[in-house]
Amino acid sequence: MFPGKDDLTFTIRETSKKEKTAFERRRQIANAAVHLFLKKGVANTSMRDLAAEVGMTTGGVYHFFRSKKDIIHLVAEDAVSYHFTVKDFRQTLGDMKPSQIFRLCAQYWLTIDKVSQDHAIFIDRETLLIEPDVRVQFLDAVRALILYFEELLSDGIQAGEFRVENITLTAFNVVMLRTQYAMRRWFLKDIMSPEDYAKQQTDAIMKQILVSKNEKI
Repeated sequence: MFPGKDDLTFTIRETSKKEKTAFERRRQIANAAVHLFLKKGVANTSMRDLAAEVGMTTGGVYHFFRSKKDIIHLVAEDAVSYHFTVKDFRQTLGDMKPSQIFRLCAQYWLTIDKVSQDHAIFIDRETLLIEPDVRVQFLDAVRALILYFEELLSDGIQAGEFRVENITLTAFNVVMLRTQYAMRRWFLKDIMSPEDYAKQQTDAIMKQILVSKNEKI
């Protein structure tokens, strides 16, 4: 006997709920793992340590990840995918002047939350632990984002809004400023919030590249 429509709807909802819960649990474990990896080192962090950190049994952690290597793989893949969110963000902005688009995209990229800070530090510190194929994907994603910011800068130059001596270096600096905040937060967190950092850094970049209203190029 085939299930009725209501039964199918219930089954789909339950499956979706379970998948969402599993996804959230995997993220919780991965985030806790990165925190411990940075604190104790990967080699000195056991799956038992991780289970205690997230309030699970060791067997429960193994249900979601077979090894620390699997956790590192997920963290690296997340880092790869996040580099492409700037393009998605730009699509939400609609029709704006190139200078406005560049400012908002740069500020979006540079606003880095606590979890992302940990991930950025971990990826930067432990690059060699990432599987070679994923490492290549990560580096390609970084390059792609630098190229994207180059495109945004070129749009501003063509519109007569920007004067940029070295487009590639400027784009590179924008992308790297995110990691710099993560690496120096021990000092910066007592001075400014991630949002303040993103705004002030973006403002500083804009001051360097914006053509003044009275200037002719």
